[in-house]
Amino acid sequence: MCTSYIERYAKPRKRSWREDERQLLRDVVPTLGRTLAKNVQRREIVALIDKKVDAGAGVAANRLLAVVRKMFAWAVERGELNESPVAGVSRQHRERSRERVLSFEEIQTFYAAVTATDWIKATPPVRKSLGVMLLTGQRKGEVLAMRWEDISNESDGYWWTIPAAVAKNRRTHRVPLDNLVLDLIGKPETGKTGPVFESLRKPGSPVIDTAPAHALRDEFAPDRFFNNLAPFTPHDLRRTVATALSCLGYPRLILMKVLNHTDPSVSAVYDRYSYDQEKREALTRWGEMLYATQDPMHGYDKDTGQELTEYRFVDEWRRMLPA
Repeated sequence: MCTSYIERYAKPRKRSWREDERQLLRDVVPTLGRTLAKNVQRREIVALIDKKVDAGAGVAANRLLAVVRKMFAWAVERGELNESPVAGVSRQHRERSRERVLSFEEIQTFYAAVTATDWIKATPPVRKSLGVMLLTGQRKGEVLAMRWEDISNESDGYWWTIPAAVAKNRRTHRVPLDNLVLDLIGKPETGKTGPVFESLRKPGSPVIDTAPAHALRDEFAPDRFFNNLAPFTPHDLRRTVATALSCLGYPRLILMKVLNHTDPSVSAVYDRYSYDQEKREALTRWGEMLYATQDPMHGYDKDTGQELTEYRFVDEWRRMLPA
């Protein structure tokens, strides 16, 4: 049943099907692989989940439960089973909503590291993908799936179009790319195709989904020379961008448009305005702040010595984000 679920359901419908497959092969097949699906007992499912929780992997236990629940529900839906042994099994680990937002000093260090060529050992595609996550605020999976043919040079600058098949909410999303992003990944050559963040081990394919998280864990660990960085994840970069844009005074609607969050309100059904101009303005100002973190003199007019507006926002950011 595991194979059927992956081939018939997960692969056609889920970008994360490989993670489903990995969990099933690692945690389910070794224990229940020889048991007919109709003979699997609820207590056996609970034992699988408890084993993960007892090992200190509560979040992983919840993810495993979700995959197993979906697999058995899918089998019931197809008439292969009369009932699911997972029905009624609740999460055994209570997750807390993450609130991690990088401080000014952490962003200063991290941005310098991902834009330099010799600070960290991560491969260039992984390093650059982390930089694009910080510069654009887009989801890890969407950034890793970026392709050269998705980038276009238009009258107001470069745009990256995230196809509906790639976007988490299945809606096409346009992201403005400023010069900082283009400096990092390079301007697309005419007719160039393929993944922007191409795997060095598997040419023609993007880097694997887990690579950015592994790089953050291995390269930015406190016991290395980045001792001012507490642990964080790729999604924390997205949360940091949202928080910084709020500090800059942008309303929640613009944040939702930049981040491609679904607007559940009734008015959203009638609002078909693209918000392209507002998105470009917001991410351009965010880029100016990031640039200012690397060059303090960027905050002052070289002729008059007057403090520039964008640098005052850096001070505001420092006050509003955690120290």
